[in-house]
Amino acid sequence: MKNKIFVPLLLVASSLLMAQNHTTLRLEDAINRSLSNSKAVKVSEAATTSAEWKAKTAKNHQLPDLNISGQY
Repeated sequence: MKNKIFVPLLLVASSLLMAQNHTTLRLEDAINRSLSNSKAVKVSEAATTSAEWKAKTAKNHQLPDLNISGQY
């Protein structure tokens, strides 16, 4: 009775263990991956870009418009 339960359980456990890949990861690589995949960092970058464009737009609106017209 115990063998009927033990053998299938052993087969399932061994297949689960073989499905996992072992990779070594340095601390620098982990930090780089977390920074590149972080949603908070992406939101912060988008806010920074938006603020830069708003500042450029405000600066362009501050400058006077130069119009040259003439008649013959």
